[in-house]
Amino acid sequence: TTFDVDVLAILCSAGTSGCRPKLLQWAVSDCPYLYTLALRVHCALPRWMGGTRAVAWAQSLLEVICVAEGKAVGRGQSQVASCIAALLSSCPPEHAASWAQSALAPLLWPEASDGPPPPALWTLARRLSVALSREPGSVPLRAISERLAELACSQERRRCQRHELRAL
Repeated sequence: TTFDVDVLAILCSAGTSGCRPKLLQWAVSDCPYLYTLALRVHCALPRWMGGTRAVAWAQSLLEVICVAEGKAVGRGQSQVASCIAALLSSCPPEHAASWAQSALAPLLWPEASDGPPPPALWTLARRLSVALSREPGSVPLRAISERLAELACSQERRRCQRHELRAL
């Protein structure tokens, strides 16, 4: 119920021992009920955490999904990306927009990074493009799409990675 989701969100936002690791386990679970519960809790978290603490949690989740650099994106990473999108869709727009822009910066300026952006970041960009399509946070997502179109049509004929083309 909504009451149960709010109680779980309150416990997570209060930092109750073991709640956030359990929420992360549910987010990567192959059990649809637990994954759906994790999505619902992530939607409720900003109400109890506030925007600043919610984007700090989003940053923690981003670090989790970007650990497996260079590998294909798995189910768990995709599900956590969806939880991040659900979390940010409930955040105040100014918090969501600034976090999305900084989190997706490696996609906008890959030459500033040591290597190619992690594939999970492309998955997150797709999830955020749906969740934040009507919010100010969509600005960096549009910029990423435009940059990919430029690269794909450029004279350089730079070889795009498969996940870049799929994101386009």
